[in-house]
Amino acid sequence: GLKLSSADISGAFLEECLNETVYVKFATRLWQGAPTDTIVRLCRSLYGLRQAPRCFQLGLFKFLEQSGYVATVNDPCVFTKRLEDGSDQIVLAHVDDLLIMGTSAEANKTLHTTLLRKYKKVTWEEECTSFVGTQIERPQEGGYKLSMPGYCSAITRDLGLPLKVGGTDSNGKIMENPVLSPGYHPSAHAKEVP
Repeated sequence: GLKLSSADISGAFLEECLNETVYVKFATRLWQGAPTDTIVRLCRSLYGLRQAPRCFQLGLFKFLEQSGYVATVNDPCVFTKRLEDGSDQIVLAHVDDLLIMGTSAEANKTLHTTLLRKYKKVTWEEECTSFVGTQIERPQEGGYKLSMPGYCSAITRDLGLPLKVGGTDSNGKIMENPVLSPGYHPSAHAKEVP
């Protein structure tokens, strides 16, 4: 089966050079003695800059492609690569978080080494148990179980619904999805959502 690993690129929006000329008014508290009207030209991307996410994405995608990964036709954020042993590796990019799927943890770790050639700090999780708010479990019977308990809880809390996530039913069977509590009737809990 596939091994799942994850990577988080720290300081991602500070890593890329800008493709266009951007000038900003310099904050005098950052540079004592600078006149209040100092204007500086940015050479690199910066958090808070509108172009920062796109600039990082383009740089990451270019780097992955230079490292032998190919973006899929249906989703430009999913990359594949044929490894030396003939197996395929899949990389899913979500902003600065990457989910890596390969036949072994060692094969996945090669991407970590590759990323460190470009980025200063890459946090690596050898065995991924969650990705962008999605919990990932591997049941004994095989496959993967994906769930979003935090998201489900937030929705039920915000809507004031008596829902519970997971648990067991009256027969002791594990409930995989959020289910309505016993005795729930929609009209009794109707709430206008803004």
